[in-house]
Amino acid sequence: MSLGWAVDERRDPPLPFAEETVLFGRRVGAQQAAGHLRLAIALSERLAGNIDAAFTLIDDAYARFRGCG
Repeated sequence: MSLGWAVDERRDPPLPFAEETVLFGRRVGAQQAAGHLRLAIALSERLAGNIDAAFTLIDDAYARFRGCG
């Protein structure tokens, strides 16, 4: 699960809000899945104030995505 955005269009103007329980619904390979998981964990680390840990996870995810082309 990861952070996502939803929009309540019952208002004018529409109201966007964060939803922390979005489940990815597409199929990806193992390397892409590992990258997505690292990004989700990085978001949690950032929200917890662990900025260095978040950057480390983001760097690792980036390397995995680059390795996939």
